[in-house]
Amino acid sequence: MPLKVKEVEEEALQLPSHERAKLAEHLIHSLDEEEDPEAEKLWIKEAERRYRQYKEGKVKTKPASLVFKEARSKLSRNILKNLHMQLTPVTKRCIIYRYGRLPENYNLL
Repeated sequence: MPLKVKEVEEEALQLPSHERAKLAEHLIHSLDEEEDPEAEKLWIKEAERRYRQYKEGKVKTKPASLVFKEARSKLSRNILKNLHMQLTPVTKRCIIYRYGRLPENYNLL
């Protein structure tokens, strides 16, 4: 590992856990900002295909408010059931940092 990276890592490990979680979230988010021109072209093509299907009446639609309500409901019920792993203390802190708490059903799993 290059010396500078090692130094940054050592500094980061001195931070309180909530600040390390915030830093980890920012670092992961920064990876998502890198653009992939080929992927962008494919997504545009897919979006155009879906729009054509919608305009031609070939797909069943629902109001966005209902879609988001259903998604929030499913996520809150199943966030941990779908992980299929025991959460580490770091993962628990990241979930608490991001959502303010662990889901109610956490202890049931």
